[in-house]
Amino acid sequence: VQIPSIKELFLKKFPIKEENVHVIPPEFHCENINECQEPNDDYIHFVYPATPFLYKNHSVLLAALYYLKINEAEIYGRIKLHLTLPERNALNKKIDALGIKDAIVFEGVVPYLKLLSYYQTMQALLFPSYIESFGLPLLEAASTGMSIVAADLPYVHDVIGDYDGVKFVDYKDEKAWASAMKGVFYDQKRNLPYKYKNKCGWSDFFALIERLKIK
Repeated sequence: VQIPSIKELFLKKFPIKEENVHVIPPEFHCENINECQEPNDDYIHFVYPATPFLYKNHSVLLAALYYLKINEAEIYGRIKLHLTLPERNALNKKIDALGIKDAIVFEGVVPYLKLLSYYQTMQALLFPSYIESFGLPLLEAASTGMSIVAADLPYVHDVIGDYDGVKFVDYKDEKAWASAMKGVFYDQKRNLPYKYKNKCGWSDFFALIERLKIK
């Protein structure tokens, strides 16, 4: 498994000895993008790179935008939420019903280097997913010093729990997400880039495979 919290869940689910479950996180090396084109406008830009699966929890962000539209119209009018979804997607009906389409940018599939440039130029990563095996965008964004608002769940703490630029939010509470987005609006800052320490990696994984072959 990739993180300690998944190991704990795995051991609760299956009758396997603890020493037979290994935590091997992915190796991580974030490329530095020297030339980034910053958004040429006065909007506050949030990004959430995720596929349209239910557990990615886009719905809480839509509800948060709607809450801001009703209660903080001035702030709502200055926000753009970038989603890596096509223009036509499963969220369209809900977005139209809430009347928040003007606050959303559908990016479609974003090339990796372009996504890294977003981490360096936009104001914050939003990450409300409630199921992840690791959560690589968290690490990518933190490595650039980007502010992050993330679900207050074990996997996030495992990956970037000691990063100064992350705010933890109840993944179900749209008002809390709206409040966190408002906080970013008033406090746009960059943080010290997070230094991820690879304690092990692919070499450990392949060494484990070789030991299993011998057995």
